[in-house]
Amino acid sequence: MTDEPALSTERRKLQDADLQRANIPEAFWRVKTNKVQEGKVRDLVFRYRREIVNMLATSSGVLFTGEEGVGKTSAAVCLLKEAMAANFNCYFVTHTEIKELSSERFPSLYGSGADGITVKRYIETAELVVLDGFNDFGDKEYGAIQLEELLMRRASQRLTTIMTTRSAETLRHQKNRTLYEAVTYCMVPVLIEGKNMRDEIRKEKDDRVKGRI
Repeated sequence: MTDEPALSTERRKLQDADLQRANIPEAFWRVKTNKVQEGKVRDLVFRYRREIVNMLATSSGVLFTGEEGVGKTSAAVCLLKEAMAANFNCYFVTHTEIKELSSERFPSLYGSGADGITVKRYIETAELVVLDGFNDFGDKEYGAIQLEELLMRRASQRLTTIMTTRSAETLRHQKNRTLYEAVTYCMVPVLIEGKNMRDEIRKEKDDRVKGRI
């Protein structure tokens, strides 16, 4: 296993309560950079983490694209955790969560988060927000128009956004032209290619249960 290099940023130790408060799924609480696909993407994640203060100061976001299971969310969470450790205000939200919370069943502006603050407020004001699994830009509850508005509102406040999507081609489609312009204004596209890491996790669990490891 590759050792992670020392970081130049003064960090604090994150507690589980910090990760829960930022809405990071528990499955990703222990994710580390050496679990990101090897090669240029891992190097980029290391570099972004080392320069986290400057990256957020210049609102330098990242759009992680790639097939299912290649580690887009893991890469995004690594950066989010580093920002939290450097004492930045951060939040993680999935497209499914926003879609469900912004529907008529949750009339209180995307539902209440910790201390009664709405999720809408979190994603509009966090110094770094991860928008995970944004694949359906034609979604009626939270689609291209709403996403574009959010991104431009955050950009106007020089807040940093990281997004993951499988649908790079869909995002570049003519009907999403203005959204794609907003996304690429806020974020640098980074394609993650390689093995399906979820298959490896499934195999490891299967081997453990069957006594092969």
